[in-house]
Amino acid sequence: MIQRLEDLFHRSRELPGDVDTLEWLKANCDDTALRAEVLLLLKAHANASLQDGHAAKRQSAPEAIPDGTFGPYRPVALLGRGGMSTVYRAVRRVGSFEQTVALKVMAPFLAEGEFRRRFETEIRLLAQLQHPNIARFLDGGISSSGQPYLATELIEGERFDTYCDHRNLSIGARIRLLLQVSEAVDYAHRNLIVHRDLKPANILIDGQGVAKLLDFGMATMLASEAQQTVTRARMLTPRYASPEQLRGERAGTAADIFSMGVILYELLTGAWPYGDPASMAAGLERAAGAEPAPPQAVVTPEAAAARGAEPRQLARMLKGDLTAIVLKALDHDPARRYATVREMAADLDRYLQGQPVSARRQSFSYRAARFLQRNRRRVAAAATAAFLIGAAGIYSGVQHEREQRRLAQLRNLDQTFLNEVYHEVSRLPGASRVSLMIAERVKNSLDALFAESPSDPKTRAALAAAYIQLAEIQGEPFHISLGDSGAAIENYGRAAALLDGIQSSSDETKGLWLRSQLGIAGLKVRSGAYSDAAAIVAGAIEVARRLAAAAPKLEINGQPSAYWHVRAYVLLGHAQLRGADVTRDVQGVRRALQTFETALAISTETSLAATSGSVQQYIAYAYQLLGDFTGEAQYQEKALEAHRSAMESARADYLSKPTPQRQRDYADRLIDYGWAQHVCHRSGAIPTLRDALEEMKAVAGSNPQSEELRLDVANGYARLGAAEVATNRVRPGLTHLRQAREAIHLPASIRPSDRELVVLFARVQESLAAGLKRQGALFEASRALDQAIAAVEVGPSVPGWRIAQLREEKAALSAR
Repeated sequence: MIQRLEDLFHRSRELPGDVDTLEWLKANCDDTALRAEVLLLLKAHANASLQDGHAAKRQSAPEAIPDGTFGPYRPVALLGRGGMSTVYRAVRRVGSFEQTVALKVMAPFLAEGEFRRRFETEIRLLAQLQHPNIARFLDGGISSSGQPYLATELIEGERFDTYCDHRNLSIGARIRLLLQVSEAVDYAHRNLIVHRDLKPANILIDGQGVAKLLDFGMATMLASEAQQTVTRARMLTPRYASPEQLRGERAGTAADIFSMGVILYELLTGAWPYGDPASMAAGLERAAGAEPAPPQAVVTPEAAAARGAEPRQLARMLKGDLTAIVLKALDHDPARRYATVREMAADLDRYLQGQPVSARRQSFSYRAARFLQRNRRRVAAAATAAFLIGAAGIYSGVQHEREQRRLAQLRNLDQTFLNEVYHEVSRLPGASRVSLMIAERVKNSLDALFAESPSDPKTRAALAAAYIQLAEIQGEPFHISLGDSGAAIENYGRAAALLDGIQSSSDETKGLWLRSQLGIAGLKVRSGAYSDAAAIVAGAIEVARRLAAAAPKLEINGQPSAYWHVRAYVLLGHAQLRGADVTRDVQGVRRALQTFETALAISTETSLAATSGSVQQYIAYAYQLLGDFTGEAQYQEKALEAHRSAMESARADYLSKPTPQRQRDYADRLIDYGWAQHVCHRSGAIPTLRDALEEMKAVAGSNPQSEELRLDVANGYARLGAAEVATNRVRPGLTHLRQAREAIHLPASIRPSDRELVVLFARVQESLAAGLKRQGALFEASRALDQAIAAVEVGPSVPGWRIAQLREEKAALSAR
C-alpha cells in the first residue's frame, strides 16, 4: 500500500499544468480513500492550501462561489481548498446584524461513508471546546444541496511559522508563542480529544499576537479511539506525523506531543528534524525509528538571521536544555516522550526562567549550575549585606588601629563584591526583590561607617564605592532599579562628599568620582533640573577625557574609561535636549544633536560598539524633536533610521550575551522604533510595538519589584494603544491604554523626581481622550483630559507649551 501511495504521489506531482489532478486520480485509482491520501500528501508537500482555509489560496483558476445556502450562512469569497473540503468567507445576516465567519464545506465526492463521519466528528468535537487559543465553533449542519458544513470564527491572521520569521522573532519569543499553543492542546487533551494533525498551517497568530489552533478534522475522542479501525485513509500530514501514525497504529496524546516537538524543532532551527521533508524515503525511515539530527547541527545563516542571531550564537543557544527538550518530545518510543503536553510546556517555561529542565539528567552539578545562574545576585547580595552589617559592628567595637585594618579589608572586599559581583548580578532576573529587602540594611550599615568620618583615603573611597552601588540599585534611571530617585541622589551625594578632596589621589578614585557625578546628573535630568545637570556634566567631561586618554585600560564598574567619556557627552546632550524642549528652542535641539554626534565620534574612534547604539537612540530623539518643532518630515525619517540602528545594536548585544538589562534595553529601543514607524506611517508599526511590549513584559515579569520596569511596561502599552487609536483600531487601543494607566501610580504629592511618571500619565490620558472621542464618549474624553491637565500643572514637570496644548484640546472638546 505504501509503495502504491508513493507511486501515485510522485506521478501526480509530475502531471502537466493543464491536467486536472482529481480527474487523473479517479481514472488511475478506484480506491476513494487512497485518492484522498494522495491529495493530502500533495497538499502538504506544496504547502499551498490549508484545510482551515485561512493562509493560502489555490494557485489554479478561482473556484466559483456556491449559490446554495448553508443554514443562515452565505459564502462570499473563497479562502482555500484542501483534499477534503473548501473554506469560504461567509456572512450571516439577521436584520441589521451581520456576522462574518469561516465556512468549511465538505467536498461533494467525499460527502458519504467514513469521510462524512469524520466531518461530523469534527463538528461534535469542536462544539465541546471553548478556549481562547482555539478557533471558536459557531454552527454546523447540512446545506440545501446535501453538503456537510461547519462555521467557526474567522481568524484574520498569519500562520505560525511565517509570523515568527517575518518579524525575526527571537528564540524566547517563539517559545512563548508555542506555549500558547500548548495551552490549547493541553485543554483538548484534558477534554479527551487528540488533534492528530498539529502543524504550523493549523496555527494562526491573530492581530493581537494570540495563537489560535484550527482544524480538528483529524481529531478523535480518546475514549472511542480503541474501538476505531485504522483504515488506509490516514488523513495526516506526514511532515508532522508521529512514527506510530505513519505505521497506521493507534495515535494517542503522545502523537500530538511528537508533532509539537517537530513544530518546536522547526521554530528553533528553520529545518526539519529528519532531512528532506519531501522525501517519502525519509518518512519510511522515520516510521522505522530514524533519529532526528541535533538542533544545533542544522543551523544555517538564513535561519539564524530570521531569529535575529549569528549562526554560532544560535547553535550555542540550542545546545543543552533546548536540545534535551526537543529530543525528548521526538523520541521514537511514545512511552519515553513527555507524558503530557503540560510537562513539555513546563520544561520550556523552566528554560525561559533559567531553571533546570526535567528532560536533562538531574545531576547535582547540573542543578547547582542552574541554581547559581538563577540566584547569583541573591547569593552575592545577601553575602554583601551580611559582610557590611558585620563590618559596621566591628568598626564600632574595636580600637582605632583595628578599625583601620577592618576598613582596609572593606576596601579590598568592595572591589570583589560591590564592583564585580553587583555588576554581574545586575544582569540576572529576579534580583530586584532581593535588592529591596537588603537595601535598607546595607544603607544603615554604610551610614554607621560614614558617621565615624573616616580620614583614610582608601577607606573613604571604599565607602564611596558602596554608596554608589547602593544608589544605582535604588534609582539608576533607565535600568532595572527600584525606582527610588530620592534615596539614590542622597547616596550619590554621600559618595561625592566622601570623595571630596581625594578624587585626584588615583585613577580608580577619579573613576569613582566620575560615576558619582554622572549619577547625580542623570537624576537631575529626570527631575527636570536640566541646567543643574548640564553644569555638573560640564565639570565632569574634562576629567572623563583625561582619564580615557591616560588610563584607557582602566575599568570603572566593568566598563572601560572611554565608555564614561561617551556617557558624559550623552548626559550633557540629554540635559540640553530636555532644556530645549521646555521652550521649543530649535537651536537648542541642534546643539544637543551636535553633542550627541560628538559622543558618537568618540564611540567610533574608541571602537565602543556597545555605546554607539545608545548614542543613536539619543540622536533619534533629537531628530524627532526637530521634526515636531519644524514640521519637516525629513527629520522624522532621520529619526526612524537612527532608531532602527539603535534597535539593531541593542538586539545584537542582547543575543550575544542575554541578560535582563540587555533585554530591557532591546525592548526599550524596539518601542522607540515602533513609534517612529508609526509617526512615519509605516505599516509594520503596530506589530513592532506588540513585539516590543512582549519583550518588556518578559523582563519585567522576572523583576516584579522594579519600578523602572513597571513604567517601561506602561510605556509599551501606551505607545501601542496610541498607535492603534490613531489608525482606527479604537477598541484594542483603549484596552491597551487603560492597561498603561493602571500601571501608573501617581503619588498624592508630585515631586520633581516624578517627572517621567507625570509625563507618561499625561500622554496616556491624552491618547485615551482621543480614543473616547472617536467612540463619541465626549464626557469621558473630557474627564481624561482634565486628569492629564491636573497632573502636569503641578511643578515644573511639563513644558508650558505642552500644558497649553492640552488645555486647547480640552477647550475644543468642550465646544463640540
